[in-house]
Amino acid sequence: MSARCGVVAEKRVARVGTISRARARRLDGATANERAIERNRTRVMDTVPPTATAYPRLGDRESRAPWTNVDCTAPAGYDAATWRARVELAGAYQLCDRFAFNEGVCNHLTVLVPGASDRFLCAPYGLAWSEVTASNLVMIDVKGNVIEGRGEIDATAFFIHLAIHQAGHACVLHTHMPYASALCCVERFELAMCHQNSLRFADDIAYDPAFNGLVLDNTEGDRLVSVMGDKRVLMHKHHGVIVCGASVAEAFDDLYYLERAAEVQVIAMSTGSPLCTISKEIGEQFRRDMESDGGKARWAQLHYDARLRELARDDWRKHFAQDKRIMHPYEDRVMFPAAQ
Repeated sequence: MSARCGVVAEKRVARVGTISRARARRLDGATANERAIERNRTRVMDTVPPTATAYPRLGDRESRAPWTNVDCTAPAGYDAATWRARVELAGAYQLCDRFAFNEGVCNHLTVLVPGASDRFLCAPYGLAWSEVTASNLVMIDVKGNVIEGRGEIDATAFFIHLAIHQAGHACVLHTHMPYASALCCVERFELAMCHQNSLRFADDIAYDPAFNGLVLDNTEGDRLVSVMGDKRVLMHKHHGVIVCGASVAEAFDDLYYLERAAEVQVIAMSTGSPLCTISKEIGEQFRRDMESDGGKARWAQLHYDARLRELARDDWRKHFAQDKRIMHPYEDRVMFPAAQ
């Protein structure tokens, strides 16, 4: 950590004796309720080996969660996994609209059809993101043919997302969200490791300084893939961001926290005082701690399920998962649910 920050990194308390002495100090003069809380904390900590860095879990892991997640039951005759993907992607559109991550009817979010590598889901171009539902997303193949649903796909969405999906990413989210995009418009465009949220992206952001206008062919799509390499985030100068993930939940979680980290950085930069960055050693420890709790996947799914529940309680947005009629792309009939 830089000396100018004046931050001292403390090592983890690992010895049982040290833990016991700290516990004794906490119990000195404690109430009965505080003693009960401390007993539970000690029980959890005692399960961690002295040299381990496992992420402690408090409470009963086997107990039922105090919430009910959004119903993702598929319409009759429709693949359950694909319907869940539809619900989750529609939720991402609604959430991006709610947080003002999108720009008009532009920008685009896609996810591969589960079990397939040649088809993906996307909102039809021209639909307001507040209007997107699981049922009105279109399914498109690698040639640009609409397989399910109605409408057209924006050409830039097709060429950007097709190339990235073919590189192996399940979910691709592209937005011009304001704070992250603002960082793409300054001379030294980067997400500085100056905040805890920033550490989620340490060594996982690719920076593309070449802005060539709209992406209207495979060549530019392939170039973006080449620049991204094995990173899950791309910051594109003069443009915006692309975030990839193994699921909609993981990609949205990254999108959300990327914008939050960028917001903090932009506000900090506005003070005129130099940014105070976090050391690489602490960043690496943060990643190890995160991975010890099941990695980003667990945190992301908990976060995303909670956001979908919020949408389900919102009278203006709860329709995102309710309408289950998928239209035929070229005929005036419902494809699913299947006719009885």
